[in-house]
Amino acid sequence: MIKHLLLILLIVTSQLVVGQTTDFTFQGTSSNCLPADIQFNQTSSGNPVGYLWDFGNGTRSNMANPVATYTSPGTYAVRLITVYANNTAQKTRNVVIHPSITASFNYDRGYMCQPGLVNFTATSSGSLANYVWDFGDGSAHITGTANTISHNYTNFGEFTVTFSAISTTGCTVSNTRVVKVIKPEITGSITTAMTGCVPMITDFRTTVNVPPSVTISHYLWNFGDASSITNTAPIISHNYPQAGSFSPTVTVTTTEGCTNTFRYDSLFFGRPPTNQVAYPLDTVYCGSDIAQFISIATDANRYDWNFEGGNTINSVTDTAAHHKYTTLGVKHVSVTPLFNGCEGATTNFQIEIIGVIAKFKYANTCNDRKTFLFDNNSIGHISTTNWSLGNQAYSTNPDTVSHTYPQQGTYGVKLLITDNITGCIDSAKAKIYTANPVMKNNDQSICINSDTHFSITNNYANPALIYSWNVLGQEIGPTPDAAPFIHADSLGHFSSQAILNNGPQYCPDTIHLDHLITVRGPQLNFTSPESLCLNIPLNVVNLSHPFQPSDSIHLWYWNFGRVETNDTSFQPQPYTYIVPKNYRVKLVAVDVTGCIDSLIKKVTIRPMPFLWIIPKSDTLCEGQNTTLTGYTSDDILWTPGTSILCATCDTTIMTPLHTTRYYATSTNSFNCVATDSAMVKVFNPFNAAPLSPDTSFCGGGNMQLDVEPRGKVITWSPPAGLSNINIYNPVASPKQTTSYQATLTDSAGCFTSNATIKLIVKSIPKVDAGPDKVYPYNTTFTMAPTYSSNIRSWLWSPADSLTCAVCPNPSGVAIRTKTYSVKVISDSGCIAQDRITIFVECNGANLYLPNAFTPNHDGRNDIYRPVTRGIQYIKRFAIFNRQGQLVFEIKNYASNKENVGWDGTFQGKDQGSAGYVYFIEAVCDIGETIFSKGSFVLIR
Repeated sequence: MIKHLLLILLIVTSQLVVGQTTDFTFQGTSSNCLPADIQFNQTSSGNPVGYLWDFGNGTRSNMANPVATYTSPGTYAVRLITVYANNTAQKTRNVVIHPSITASFNYDRGYMCQPGLVNFTATSSGSLANYVWDFGDGSAHITGTANTISHNYTNFGEFTVTFSAISTTGCTVSNTRVVKVIKPEITGSITTAMTGCVPMITDFRTTVNVPPSVTISHYLWNFGDASSITNTAPIISHNYPQAGSFSPTVTVTTTEGCTNTFRYDSLFFGRPPTNQVAYPLDTVYCGSDIAQFISIATDANRYDWNFEGGNTINSVTDTAAHHKYTTLGVKHVSVTPLFNGCEGATTNFQIEIIGVIAKFKYANTCNDRKTFLFDNNSIGHISTTNWSLGNQAYSTNPDTVSHTYPQQGTYGVKLLITDNITGCIDSAKAKIYTANPVMKNNDQSICINSDTHFSITNNYANPALIYSWNVLGQEIGPTPDAAPFIHADSLGHFSSQAILNNGPQYCPDTIHLDHLITVRGPQLNFTSPESLCLNIPLNVVNLSHPFQPSDSIHLWYWNFGRVETNDTSFQPQPYTYIVPKNYRVKLVAVDVTGCIDSLIKKVTIRPMPFLWIIPKSDTLCEGQNTTLTGYTSDDILWTPGTSILCATCDTTIMTPLHTTRYYATSTNSFNCVATDSAMVKVFNPFNAAPLSPDTSFCGGGNMQLDVEPRGKVITWSPPAGLSNINIYNPVASPKQTTSYQATLTDSAGCFTSNATIKLIVKSIPKVDAGPDKVYPYNTTFTMAPTYSSNIRSWLWSPADSLTCAVCPNPSGVAIRTKTYSVKVISDSGCIAQDRITIFVECNGANLYLPNAFTPNHDGRNDIYRPVTRGIQYIKRFAIFNRQGQLVFEIKNYASNKENVGWDGTFQGKDQGSAGYVYFIEAVCDIGETIFSKGSFVLIR
């Protein structure tokens, strides 16, 4: 399966963007020498939707400004495809990656015992331009093309030489080596005794570290006793015949004249001390005494004492010595004088330790720590025993004493024993501590992440007291700290205790705080995925709650790693990142008591693949195909799978049978998915069909045509008699029988179909009723219309004043103006009609008004109005009183309307009985205007 067909078919399938250009720049390091990291920067115009890079080395990217790494030399064709909404543009540039060069150097000597000349030789491969030498001693850099060079070092030291080789392409490689200009490195040792009696033969050894090309010329040995020897061996022996202290040295000289000196540790030799006098100040001591001794010898500068007769030696430089014995009896004592480690004769003598030595053990009881048990384990002949227990003395001689002390205090205990035979007395002492310690802490509750202070009151006065604390879920100690500050790092209800240890004679004292300490605050927790694709909003679920239900949390601060505070709600809105990288999601909460805590979780936002389909839409005739390109640098999958040439190719051919939306899905190495789609509209064959049947109708009529299917381009023919030939439902008014054909074509011009509708036009009758006529009132008239020859029936209306309603020439009497209609039916069933109006002459018109009326609301003669005949309408009807005042007027109304007239009132008031004058302007049926006036009486 061929991947990334777009790179092969690009020239065929891509469309250049008119007016838009794409280009890029690139910048590497060390003149693009291996290994090379090249920074690419796109410089495309317009508004691209994405970028696709092919770096020519098998790697791709969809970033705007990526970095590509090249590990092999060569010329790489780097192609940038800039993807716009509907098109692409591309640019290819060659990037030359130069091969790396190799270069190293050596010297004829890198280790010199004195300043001098060093010769350097360079070895390299590749096309080199020059070398640069830095000799590390502050001298100027040397640039040249010769592969050999010399440098003279004028000072002692260690110098780092840096050698750089530069190729003709600008590639650089560097090496360093160290040149040492130092004196010979000398160490030495003495393998024989460094103190003792003369004559003493001493063996000296020395080791010298010199450069490989350097040899030792000779050694000069100075033994510190005014004698010296020069030889060529690193080992020598020397006899010291005289007592004294000596500082020997050896000086090494190389064949180049380099020297260095090593100084040995001092030697001390002597002769045996003489004339020793040694004795105790007394031969008998009580066990409580410190024995005193004296030793004096000529030339002695040290005395080794053995007080117990065993192997323990006590060395002193003084002539006096002392020792405290812990057991009774005869003690054998010896002392040896020494001069510079040379022993003299040993003197022996003995003394006796008599009487008693006081000792006792004590411990308190764990069930009552102020009660102590004392055991006398003194040695010797005990005549009397006296205990002083601090607050009570016993004069009896018990060996075991139990004593209960007060709850709080420090007490000195003393055991005094006597030997009545020798008169010796001894004592032993100890301090007793009692207390009723109480743990104190003033806090009932504290916020998480705050400090609280613990202390002990009524405490033991023992300065060596050790504490083990178990507070706020933390174990601290053993420690001498009696008042620690503890940082609360866990929520909870905590009991607190401390274990107090006074020493091995005491039971540990465990004390408890008298109340629980509540560490309160927000108990934070939220769900968050470890990684997420860039297009998926981060949706965290806040599972936090106050540790104390009553301590509601009223402030929330969410930080999604981009700005200080993104959201302050309990449940934040999903957060969308715009840059793929690692983020720290932080939740900070503050409860109503002011307690604050925070929780951080990490989330990795993965990059999205780029995917863009071109074209976004296409139009096909059934049976045709189209090419779609999914621009991506990752794997692609097209769906639906039917009618697709290659479902996993970037560029593929679709041959759909019906309109289809194709989807492309691109998946990168992080399983992040991008989706795009394109709509391919397919025009299928169709059959046009009439929605209106073939129809017959009378000439002069019309018919609305219609066909299906809708949504096509339509043309009707012939155009004669059609209201519009390019709409689906034109109105047809043919003058003769016509077959109309509708030609339907889809909008793409793929398929065409026709449908025909036939309209049959039937013959119609003709009738002319003639002109309107004017007759005198009550005159007889006869209708005389003109008819066509195909009429088979007549119908006149209204027929109430005619002699015949179904005959061609009925007669009538002109009583009032009236319009008559005649409808005829032809032999094909078609209908025609016409009208004629018979007017009554105005001379025969009549206006009748009574000479009196009685508006008394009895329903009779309450309205004064004209009664007419042959009058079309009243143009004006006015009434005046005898003073000429207009009391009623009405204009332009149809005649003979009941209740339209004067009701005998003026301005809302009934008028009294009197005479009145009327005036009428009327239009008769034939359009003439007539006038009438007169008088009448209103009767109340």
